Amino acid sequence: MPNVMPIGDVVSRCEQLRGEGAYEESDLLCRRVLVQVPSNAALLFQNASHAFSAIGPKFSMDRFNRVKVTLPGASAVHYNIGVCHRRMDDHRAAHHHLQKALVSNPGAAGALDALAQTQTEIKQSAMAMKTGLRQVILCPKMSGPYSTLGFAAWKADRLDVAVFALKTALLLDPKSCEADINLGSVLAQMGQHADAIRRYQRLLRLAPQNPTLCRNMAVAFVNAGDWREASRIYARYTRLTRGRPENQTGDDPFPNLPVTPPPRKMEPTAWHRLKFEAEQMAYLLDQGAIPADFETELIGYRSIITNLDETSRAAIAFELPKKDSDRILRYQNRLVHLASTEWRLTRSTYPGRNPPALDMCVDWAGADADFVESTPSITVIDDFLDPRALTALRQFCLESTIWFELKGAGYLGAYFREGFNDPLLLAIAEEMATKMPKTFINHPLRMIWAYTYEQSMVGINPHADFAKINVNFWITPNEANLDPGTGGLLIYRRPAPISWGFEKYNAAPSDEIMAFLGAEARNPIRVPHRQNRAVIFDSRLFHETDRLKFRPGLENRRINVTMLFGDQ
Repeated sequence: MPNVMPIGDVVSRCEQLRGEGAYEESDLLCRRVLVQVPSNAALLFQNASHAFSAIGPKFSMDRFNRVKVTLPGASAVHYNIGVCHRRMDDHRAAHHHLQKALVSNPGAAGALDALAQTQTEIKQSAMAMKTGLRQVILCPKMSGPYSTLGFAAWKADRLDVAVFALKTALLLDPKSCEADINLGSVLAQMGQHADAIRRYQRLLRLAPQNPTLCRNMAVAFVNAGDWREASRIYARYTRLTRGRPENQTGDDPFPNLPVTPPPRKMEPTAWHRLKFEAEQMAYLLDQGAIPADFETELIGYRSIITNLDETSRAAIAFELPKKDSDRILRYQNRLVHLASTEWRLTRSTYPGRNPPALDMCVDWAGADADFVESTPSITVIDDFLDPRALTALRQFCLESTIWFELKGAGYLGAYFREGFNDPLLLAIAEEMATKMPKTFINHPLRMIWAYTYEQSMVGINPHADFAKINVNFWITPNEANLDPGTGGLLIYRRPAPISWGFEKYNAAPSDEIMAFLGAEARNPIRVPHRQNRAVIFDSRLFHETDRLKFRPGLENRRINVTMLFGDQ
């Protein structure tokens, strides 16, 4: 490139190349000219913009900070630094820089839009609405500002404003998928589930590979009480986000969807998560459940675990270096294998083609009366599941690579929305409602999950759940528990105060909860672990995992399944 080429032409050419996806060529041209004029702000800006597109927000932010030295008050520089922070989920820092961007340019549409979304992220929904209104006033004929205002109003629980803004956004731009999806969510929150579902169905025909649509549509089915349809849609969502299981190669339920998921943002891991994934992969290889060439990934896992430093081993969560993450890319965070209990989704899961999910010999009427008449409301049921259901569910949990959620200091979660949605689970919930009508009347199923625990660590801290009734049952064999008097659940007799919101009673520090419990903290109801034992109790009662002392090995890990029913 000749030295005499004007800087403005260089900048234009760099922008053109980036627009064409020629990032390397754009960066090379920019850096070649920067050698001659190293302090040129326009070229430094291009250099930083290239990094955002080609390398990532962290490197881009470093370069934009160099530009800030030259142009300390430039709105565009602070805007881009704010966007980098947003991409890195540092929303407080993003908020600071986006506000600075608006000091020098109060009408910057991009900064206003990003600020409104950031304020929503940091729970400043009322401020986000005001920012959204500023956008609308500045750009009354554009769809985007109304869409942002609608989203902010939805999060601020101003559903009337949200509906108006989102419908206006769609009038201005009928193809605005984001506004359409958000309007469906608002309608669902208003209880207009049928309208929301019809909207999602129409959108899904237009965008069949949109995971957000699938997730929102499944939530609408759950809220409408149709868990079967929710299960089908969540299966599609999991396929889009986690890929096709290896055991569905010849029997693909979604032949028109991609086999591999799009690249995911690097997710945090922990020592105990890596250990579990290595143990489960070895188990699946021994069973012949996954192709033998996954041995390469198993070697990678074992090498990574062996070479972890003490800081990483002790960390609740950390990010693997890319060179290590690449070694296990084909397995980590992927739905590599999805087992089946052989239960089937039918219009009525029981009775029908499936065997009973619950044990027929249990005194269900007695358990029903016990829960309703006891204070606090709690009952314990042994031999909860039919033996066939217990065996099938246990094998499903051992073999399915669905434990995606890193939780606390030693356990992993599997959720209905991502793989933990075998039809047997719905059969269990439906039969419970049938066999214990006094307990579950007017309390529909709200959520299903499972946790698996590392034997050398701890379980869940004291908390209460966001429902009316909690059903918790264990499926690990008794022989795995080295201390039969513990390993289960501690339930405190005092419920969470009505004045405490979900965020507080579900995640408040243990010391604060124990201080509230007072003398009751020293007198919990201890329910020891037993295989196939269920505990049904008032979800507002504080509870926590009892101390754990289980044998090592995948098949000995404590696994509990939780179902929540009704609303507080």
